Amino acid sequence: MRIGRASAIAAAVLSLSACGDATGPQDSPLVVHILDTRTEAPAKVSVTFQVATEAGDPVPNLPVNAFELFDNGLSDSGFESSKAFQPKPGRFQTSVALLLDMSGSITGTSAFPLLKTAAKAFVDKAFEASGVVVGVWWFDGGSDIVQLVNFSSDPAALKAAIDGLSASVTRDNSTNLNGAVQLGVGVVEQRMQNGAQSGATQTGALVIFTDGTDQANRVPASAALAAVTATQIAVYTIGLRGEIDENFLNRIGRSGSAFADNSAALLAQFTGVGGQIEAMANSFYVLAYCSPRRAGANNTLTIRATLGPRQAQASTTYSAVNFTGGCTI
Repeated sequence: MRIGRASAIAAAVLSLSACGDATGPQDSPLVVHILDTRTEAPAKVSVTFQVATEAGDPVPNLPVNAFELFDNGLSDSGFESSKAFQPKPGRFQTSVALLLDMSGSITGTSAFPLLKTAAKAFVDKAFEASGVVVGVWWFDGGSDIVQLVNFSSDPAALKAAIDGLSASVTRDNSTNLNGAVQLGVGVVEQRMQNGAQSGATQTGALVIFTDGTDQANRVPASAALAAVTATQIAVYTIGLRGEIDENFLNRIGRSGSAFADNSAALLAQFTGVGGQIEAMANSFYVLAYCSPRRAGANNTLTIRATLGPRQAQASTTYSAVNFTGGCTI
């Protein structure tokens, strides 16, 4: 690729998964969220961003021609420009904590083996996206949550650990749901904080399964809701109908909720939420851009996404001080 004057502009947009079609509700406006902007010599700008809807649904697998760039108000379509998907291993990491209710109402019934089957299906589905790590914790009426497997990129190890769960793990037949929500949010946030040191862009999700309501009364419902409101991670809930409070689980599961009428239906609900995790991970993109600017500490770069009749854009700034020629993607 020839680099010089206006033709110095080159762009590459990365989807974490290059397969499948873009999806998303057809009646909700698009939103572009810029997460990170970096520069490197001689003139490269990299922007990490997410495309979602105003309703909060991720928009994964957009093709490169869904994006248009504006540098200081000038569209890249007015220049000789090249766009292509490029692999960027290690650029993203999505940490997912699966938090399972192991109170007596689950472990002492026929729902327990079906729950384990459903949880393993969730693991398989979540790993269909790149850059995902999954950890599994459980709770009962105790004051803590118990780690079954720390965050791992090995689905076989995760599924083996889930298989190894036995009814004897329950220590307290009560249900500390509110406390588990609080602690689960903290586990994912700590993982993202630790992972940021690797240089990879961090995202996170908490998936909570329960068949009941909080009985332990250790933590008020307001505190659990406050933890969810304050966090930047995605939070999903899966409930087994019978004794659950669906309204409460919908409020906790601000990123999505699923309810099973009976234990045999758990597989479909866990797989569905796993698909939502996959879509979330695949809704993050990277723009790699060779800027023609050679000065200016506050150049404005705008990314516009188009899906059918819907458009959205977001802007970031970058410094071109000391930029020179010779940039390649």
